[in-house]
Amino acid sequence: MTGNHKLLTILISLTCIILGLVISYFTDWYFVIPILFGLGIPSINMQGTLKQKMGKLFVILIVTTSLFIGSFMAMLGSFINMYWYTGLVLGIAGLTFFGINALLIENITFNYKTAIITTVLSGITIPLWIFLTTKILSVDSQTKLLGAMTLWMIAVTLGISTGIKNKKTTANNK
Repeated sequence: MTGNHKLLTILISLTCIILGLVISYFTDWYFVIPILFGLGIPSINMQGTLKQKMGKLFVILIVTTSLFIGSFMAMLGSFINMYWYTGLVLGIAGLTFFGINALLIENITFNYKTAIITTVLSGITIPLWIFLTTKILSVDSQTKLLGAMTLWMIAVTLGISTGIKNKKTTANNK
C-alpha cells in the first residue's frame, strides 16, 4: 500500500475511536474504547506475517488497555492539583502508547520531536477538557468522561502520526 499513511492512519484511528464511543455509549462497555483505539494505528502501519501482526497487535492492545486503566486509577487516587498531575499522567501515557507502537511497528519513528509533540498534545488535552467542562460547558458525567477520552485519543493519534514514515513507491511494490 502506498500513499499518505499519516492521513490514512488518522482517518482509521478516528473511525475506531468513534465506533468505540458509540458502542460504549449505548452499552456502557467502556472497555471497548481502548481496544478499538489500539487497533487504529497498527491496522494501517503494521508489517510482517499474519502471525507476527497478531502477536504485535495483542501486545499493543494489552498495553493500551493497561494505560487506560492505570491512567484512570492514578487520576482517581490523586489529591494534588488536578490540572498538572492529570497532564503529567496522561502525557506519560501518550508517550508510552507512542513508544510501544514505535517499538513494534517499523514505519513509526520515535525521536525527540515526535516524542515531545505526542507528550505535549496528550498532556494538555484532559486539563483543557476539565477546564472547559467545569468553567464553560455544562455537560453530564458520561459526556465528560467520553469527551475527555476522545480528546486524548485524538491528540495521541495526531502526535503519533507525526512520526509515521510514508512508504516510497518502487518498481517492486507497485
